[in-house]
Amino acid sequence: MSPTPEVSPRRAPNLSVAVVLAIVAWSIAICAMAGSLLSIGMSQWADSYDGDSQAMTGHAAESARAGLWLAAVLAAGPVLLAVLARAARMRKTFVVFVVLAVLLVPAGAVAASGSWRTLHPPAPPPPAPTHCVEHSGGDAGCPGG
Repeated sequence: MSPTPEVSPRRAPNLSVAVVLAIVAWSIAICAMAGSLLSIGMSQWADSYDGDSQAMTGHAAESARAGLWLAAVLAAGPVLLAVLARAARMRKTFVVFVVLAVLLVPAGAVAASGSWRTLHPPAPPPPAPTHCVEHSGGDAGCPGG
């Protein structure tokens, strides 16, 4: 009878490298998106001196789209990295990214909802009537004359 092979609880080296590369990629994506938001903000600041309201509206929409993407990356990154760290059996890394996910997912949801409202504003309320509106129960005349 041959002895049964022992199952080692050690982590797979390929997954460890994948976790490190994913962390680097996530960090670079956050920095790139933050730089994009900074660039949009500086353009908006420069155009504010011209008084061009159409350019300012375009910058607001562009900023909201970039903010929506940044919120998505900030919220989804720790979740995906926690799953990857769990698969690689990296316990401490898993705990760190679970904590980051717990902190960043609600913050990302709030930021995304603000950006979404900027991109898709609610419909304006219907205008008030400008003519006489008759009400039931009384004379059919308009008030005030």
